[in-house]
Amino acid sequence: MVAIALSLMLRTYADVWMIQTSTKIEAAIILRHKPRFWRSLSGYLLCMRLVSVINSFLKLSLCELKLRFRERLTHHFNAQYLDGFTFYKVTNLDNRIANADQLLTQDVDRFCEGIVELYSNFPSALLAAAAAPKFADCLSAGSAMRRRMNSVRA
Repeated sequence: MVAIALSLMLRTYADVWMIQTSTKIEAAIILRHKPRFWRSLSGYLLCMRLVSVINSFLKLSLCELKLRFRERLTHHFNAQYLDGFTFYKVTNLDNRIANADQLLTQDVDRFCEGIVELYSNFPSALLAAAAAPKFADCLSAGSAMRRRMNSVRA
């Protein structure tokens, strides 16, 4: 979890840096300033390796987290499923559910994938707001405007 949080922070700051650098490249193109263009472009290309390492490490950490969630949930559900006569009742007495064990496995996998995706996307949005103060200002201005409109309506 710490590795994922660290990777998310690094990726957020790398994304902000890449946006700023690409803006400098575009400005150099518009101004037709060749030295600034080549300097910005070379810095951009050199840091692409670091950004790809950060993204790969984040992907590895998220896959590891998903695997750990899936392993724990599978052990828990197997203990519930194989306890007593539950397995026998589902497979032999109730014909409404075909291949219950396969469905359970697929559902656990999808659930774990969704949880990990939620875990990676939610803090990422908060970090982006923290990294870009203008975005955070827009959010606070929007909430202030909503409060003002609600007080006017009341």
